[in-house]
Amino acid sequence: MGMALKFPFFNSDFCPMKTQGRILFYLLAGYVILQFVWWAFTLITLNEELRMFWEINQDLGGTSLLDENYFSKRFYMIIGEGVVFLTILIAGMIFVHRYMRREALIAKAERNFVLSVSHELKTPLASVRLMLQTLLKKDLPEAKRVEIINTAIADNKRLSSIADNVLVVARMEQGDSLYVKESVDFSALAKRSLKSLHETVMRNHQVKFDLNEDIHVTGDQDLLESVIINLVDNAAKYSEKGSEIHVVLKQEGGSAIFEVRDQGLGISKGERPHVFKRFYRSGEESVRRSKGTGLGLFIVNQIVKAHLGKISIEDNQPQGSIFQVSLPLTSR
Repeated sequence: MGMALKFPFFNSDFCPMKTQGRILFYLLAGYVILQFVWWAFTLITLNEELRMFWEINQDLGGTSLLDENYFSKRFYMIIGEGVVFLTILIAGMIFVHRYMRREALIAKAERNFVLSVSHELKTPLASVRLMLQTLLKKDLPEAKRVEIINTAIADNKRLSSIADNVLVVARMEQGDSLYVKESVDFSALAKRSLKSLHETVMRNHQVKFDLNEDIHVTGDQDLLESVIINLVDNAAKYSEKGSEIHVVLKQEGGSAIFEVRDQGLGISKGERPHVFKRFYRSGEESVRRSKGTGLGLFIVNQIVKAHLGKISIEDNQPQGSIFQVSLPLTSR
């Protein structure tokens, strides 16, 4: 057995309760600021009144333990305390505002996830049920029966892939040891993984391979296969039917470089830091055409990190994206 390692981890829809909470927060914040301004104004006014009485007392020949510097020091003390208090208050408000905004984004992402998973599960389940009913009720030619069975198997694989991704994420969050270090023939693994995708995600695309032989990395074979499948699946989702997907595996220095190049929509530079976040997908789930749960790239990123690798996104020419994964080669 090898040594077990752990993974490193870390609303836009109208919601009356959340909207009311935000309004209450801003009202309270405004009230506190107004109270602070009133407090500062009152203290400064009292200080000036006290100075005036002291000056009158001095003009009448009275005596006092205070001098004129006392009032200046008191004024600057009030201003200093006010600045510190206001700075802490504004910093706290900014922190709370950012926290509320982050929670809203998380809620939106989770809501989109529920919608997407519901759709991803319902569609293939309905398809498999219809095909089984067709096989049961009709006497079909053998070629048609084989076609229907193969389609049902493909839908079943799709369901299995969704379940696997959800289970991997659940175990990641629990901090479980998810893989055992071993030497993996990445070249052979890439060939097997891509072959299994021919009848599913790649059947509507022109797929080109440039896979170098005898490239070995250290890690978990099943999870590395998940990296390959999710990256190719992602390229297929966001590319037009008939477009080219180019898969490359090569060696550069002491690293294995795995690339998936598509001719799809591309990813803007501003969006790239977000695509590896859990549940993140572009746009609203209710209007988005591409399938997916928003977990694929998140899983890829976590697995690559756990294998001490790196992942990056570049623009493809003339259009599309290049996802590049770099993993340390096995020491020989």
